[in-house]
Amino acid sequence: MQDLWGEEIPPQPAKRTTPAKKGLVTIPLTAQDCLVFGHSWISSGMSQEKLCRVCGIRGYCPGCTPVAPNQAQPFFCTRHTPEGRVQA
Repeated sequence: MQDLWGEEIPPQPAKRTTPAKKGLVTIPLTAQDCLVFGHSWISSGMSQEKLCRVCGIRGYCPGCTPVAPNQAQPFFCTRHTPEGRVQA
């Protein structure tokens, strides 16, 4: 391959590919871990309801959602949590 002036460009070395997760071990979480580390929330519905992917509890933020979804527990999000207040 040549550049604009006709000089040879040395070939680029081939890229080495390494496995992304080589040697990593996945540790399964339990419902007891939510009590220590907090819940792992994922979106679960159109009413801003969240579902913990570890323990399965349904929750919502009373500051974001004025009407409580059915069978969901109130948990304040980081935007509506007063500073210095710790939640489980």
